[in-house]
Amino acid sequence: MLRLLAETHHAMGRVELAESEFRALAGLSPRLFEMTRYALARLAADRGRYREAEALLHEALAQGRDPVAAYLALAQLALDQEERAEALMYAKAAAEARPRAYEPHLFLARFNKGTALAVHHLFEAERRGYRPTPAERSELIGRP
Repeated sequence: MLRLLAETHHAMGRVELAESEFRALAGLSPRLFEMTRYALARLAADRGRYREAEALLHEALAQGRDPVAAYLALAQLALDQEERAEALMYAKAAAEARPRAYEPHLFLARFNKGTALAVHHLFEAERRGYRPTPAERSELIGRP
């Protein structure tokens, strides 16, 4: 219930209330720790507080159960700040953390959109179970 309330506050632009609800949610259960770190990091990034967002994501990486999600969130945060080299480093770390996951390859396909590397990573994502729509495939590889 708190998660829905927090997400609703965020969607309505009530960032302070959303942050308060996510922090309350984080205190309820250790299992919710990781999920709330991503939400709080997104809120911090939306406010331009990138260092705070990065620290929260590093907490999720160190103490969470899903290194792929944490690395990809860090990659997206770096990309949001136009730090392409850092984004690439985190995306590659995600691929190494769980070689059978499609998400790092999908991120890398989007990162390299319109290039041979996009084709390669889209192929790797598909080998791992991802199914792009025809429109998404066309957008990523740059062909109609």
